[in-house]
Amino acid sequence: MILILIPIIITAFFSVIELNIPNQKRLQNQLYQIVFYTVFFIVGIKYYYGPDIHLYVPLYENIESPLYIWKNGSSVGKGIEIGYLYYCSILKWIGCNFWLFTFSITCIYFYAIYQCFKHIEKYKITALFALTVFESNILFFEFRQAIAVSLFILGILAFLEKKYIKYLFYVAISIFFHKSAIFVVVLSFIILFVPTIKYSRNYYLSLCLIIISGIFVSFGDILTLLTVSLPIPLSTVNSILHHLDVENNFQTILILYCTTFVCLYQYSINTDNSKKRFYILILSFFLIIAIFYKYWFFLNRVRSFFSPLIIVFIINELSKTKLKLIFIKQTLVILLFCFAFIYTRGLYLIETNSKSKVLAATTLFSRINKTEEEIKKTNIDKAVLYFKKEYLKNHKR
Repeated sequence: MILILIPIIITAFFSVIELNIPNQKRLQNQLYQIVFYTVFFIVGIKYYYGPDIHLYVPLYENIESPLYIWKNGSSVGKGIEIGYLYYCSILKWIGCNFWLFTFSITCIYFYAIYQCFKHIEKYKITALFALTVFESNILFFEFRQAIAVSLFILGILAFLEKKYIKYLFYVAISIFFHKSAIFVVVLSFIILFVPTIKYSRNYYLSLCLIIISGIFVSFGDILTLLTVSLPIPLSTVNSILHHLDVENNFQTILILYCTTFVCLYQYSINTDNSKKRFYILILSFFLIIAIFYKYWFFLNRVRSFFSPLIIVFIINELSKTKLKLIFIKQTLVILLFCFAFIYTRGLYLIETNSKSKVLAATTLFSRINKTEEEIKKTNIDKAVLYFKKEYLKNHKR
């Protein structure tokens, strides 16, 4: 059983039900609560799960006390963001084992998502379905980024509530949990506080042209030159260049992206002047997708910060339109389900042909038959094998 696929399958099933009861808001909300907490439970019970634990488990077990890190820095966490080191140190200091540590991160992320999805008027299960498809890695594997993304989302929500000090606090703290947060935090600050362009749905056609032209024209040299020119630490530069080194011109998701842009061009209306800055911010996120589309390894890193916000935006824009033409919206939904099928099938085939079996389900209930040490050793060995034999092979240019 592949644990990472279970939330996708559950949300897909209930999304179909939700889409067929569009006018039964109370029932939709009841189903959403059930599905949301079910997915939260499934993600929460992961136990020494995923390819990254060969790095995170030794770090957590050997992390020094908060006071030691304050005075001397960490000897076991070199290259790791200081916010994450303190978070690990504090939780270990108060007596949390590794599962409680990972469960706390799950709670933080799902709290941010729950608050974000409060802004959706309808079709919340479909939003959760899209999230489980696009952000399955962050749900199960990426601990540092999960915290950074959560703080960034809470910061944007605070901005929408005109709580600007709270916004600055959240986004500033997010930088100390993952380097990739610097990129989106600086971008969001510029968009939200510096005068920029006016929102227009016509920009979505331009995005289509950019993403399609990017297939035939390489932005790699320009992006590399821009990266090395930025006033950022060398480790961050090397990380960005490493992610930009992996590209793929033709991906299935291209059709979904382009259809989304066409849908928004057709249906999007900016009638809420209080959110005009938010609309421009969403446009900038779409521009990032269009430019970095084929650099999927890099895009997957930064996209996690704005995927939940984009999902909320798209669903609200498409559900509140008064246009009777629904064919394009229906096409988008069908493409989402098709992409989900292709994605889950791909994961299944990868795991089936994998020697490491790193995605095989390991949950808290695995303790019934095995000890913690047995599970930890087995899964760390799987993770090491995955990175030695499969990760480098899958991420070659």
